[in-house]
Amino acid sequence: VAVDREYFAQTGVTDGPYTPYYVHNLNFILFARSMQGRRAETVRAAQEMGAAIAPMARMMPEMADSFASVLALSYARVGAWEEILKSPEPDEKMTASRLTWRYARTLALLSRGDRGGAARERDAFEKLRQGIPATAPWGMNTAAGVSATAAEVLAARLSTEPGEALAHWRSAVENQDRLSYDEPPDWYYPVRESLGAALLLSGKPAEAEIVFREGVNRTPHNGRMLFGLLQSLKAQNKQNDAEWVESEFQSAWAGSDITLRMEDL
Repeated sequence: VAVDREYFAQTGVTDGPYTPYYVHNLNFILFARSMQGRRAETVRAAQEMGAAIAPMARMMPEMADSFASVLALSYARVGAWEEILKSPEPDEKMTASRLTWRYARTLALLSRGDRGGAARERDAFEKLRQGIPATAPWGMNTAAGVSATAAEVLAARLSTEPGEALAHWRSAVENQDRLSYDEPPDWYYPVRESLGAALLLSGKPAEAEIVFREGVNRTPHNGRMLFGLLQSLKAQNKQNDAEWVESEFQSAWAGSDITLRMEDL
């Protein structure tokens, strides 16, 4: 990103065919900061990326929509609920962005305890989702594949019965596992974090440990996954293992301005 900006400054080129490469680099920063649990830096990176996307909307609207769709998701990742609720609805042509905006608003309203408002947002999300062609591209995947994962996450979050929520979390993980690889990933966070947390909160620490260990294997140095593994080990009184994981967690979460809770995974 620093080299991109140096190039822009020296050449006077501020938009054009090179812009998507610059935005893609910004996207890496945004994803990294959100995974590191650095809320303030994530918000700043999202704002910078949003500003860089604006010129693309005129020249390459579909590509701009693809990039812009991650902004609301990044806010959701770090619990920047006010930023989500203050964000205006994307233009009607920005189909993917509108879908993720509705998704993020559902989570934001749930965080406020407004289940009625969250349910209405989820209904709006579903209406949009049904109108998107299943084969429409979404990064290296299809809209159907990515949005199915999103739908299961919302269903799990809105469930009031633990068993029902767990079924949705398992389905969300299965859907995510079928997605094709991309960098950054086409879905904004590893859903195993949430499945493991739901298992632990349901009094199933041994099952949670298995899920979190698989999660750490798939996303090494993931602070949230390490936190979940740590709590599942503590719940089973596995003190020696917990001490090792504690050290890994502290290293991975250094610099974070988010205090983790199982309920937030």
